[in-house]
Amino acid sequence: SMKRGDIEGYIHYLSGILGASLPFVVFVAFPISYARLARVLFHQGAAVAGWEGVRDIGRSRHMIVTDSDIFPPSAISIEAVRILDGMWPESIISAAGSIICASGSGLAPAFIDLMKKNNCEKQEVEDFYCHEGGGLTARINGMEVICGSAAFMNLMSIRIPQRMNLDNCVYLAINRTIMGVFTIDYRPLPLVKSALSEIMTVKRQPYFAIRDFLVTPLMIRNKFKISTDGFEFPTFERRYEISSVEPGQDSQVSAVLTREGLGSFILLTERVRKLYTISLVLLVFALLIGVVGMILLTYYPIVGAFALADVKTVLFYMLLSLLPVIILNIVFMN
Repeated sequence: SMKRGDIEGYIHYLSGILGASLPFVVFVAFPISYARLARVLFHQGAAVAGWEGVRDIGRSRHMIVTDSDIFPPSAISIEAVRILDGMWPESIISAAGSIICASGSGLAPAFIDLMKKNNCEKQEVEDFYCHEGGGLTARINGMEVICGSAAFMNLMSIRIPQRMNLDNCVYLAINRTIMGVFTIDYRPLPLVKSALSEIMTVKRQPYFAIRDFLVTPLMIRNKFKISTDGFEFPTFERRYEISSVEPGQDSQVSAVLTREGLGSFILLTERVRKLYTISLVLLVFALLIGVVGMILLTYYPIVGAFALADVKTVLFYMLLSLLPVIILNIVFMN
């Protein structure tokens, strides 16, 4: 019994009711779903940083797509190199590689490999600038270097010989004269293609912060044979700004990916988003069940129905609360 004004006794009885009415789902809602997801992601070379990582990814509403997401380094290679007569190949390759590396685009690894094969070294790049068309200008060894697509060269009033006017080519001009042409081979990956097809169905706004001036909506449509309607490509100034953001001192790692490409990224974020949604749904369910349990465990003793609040009934009530965990994991996590 509890006397009037016995606050300690009231708290004691209330804690007993809370302990008996709190369903098991409160303790296993997230751990069970997370353990299952972690096992799946492990086999795909990925991991999520606990609840903090799930929360951060689940709440995010935007997605930044960069060069390596569309064409990983393994999917880009230099197919052919053409150097104009009278020029040292090493100097042209070095100039092209230096300005491409300064841009930080997805072409950089391919040009770094080309420089290594030809014993070239990166040169100091001064006055680097990215134009709106994606073309690059800089000064290297005191010379004006212009690098870009055929469209950009025409925009800069630099004449391209008819036999060199090709698609998917990086043109290098020194002192406003074409000196080198690099034909790039882009290999579309099936996993990236499926991810691009699904990217507009995910509940996140994608921003294509791609620095590679050859990767355009038209090029993606032709390479992957998909519609690019709805793909947002910001201005190159905005792309550089978005893709150059560095983590702050207080930033935490939300997840780790070891596989390249957009496919792995989409797969991870969508599975984590589902886990976050399931966890919130189960938390709300647990709170509702807990309130109902408190009311019943308070009401039954008052009306003398002690048999309805025995150990077996409470245990059955606890186990029954796990049913939504099983159902939601089967339906959504598959």
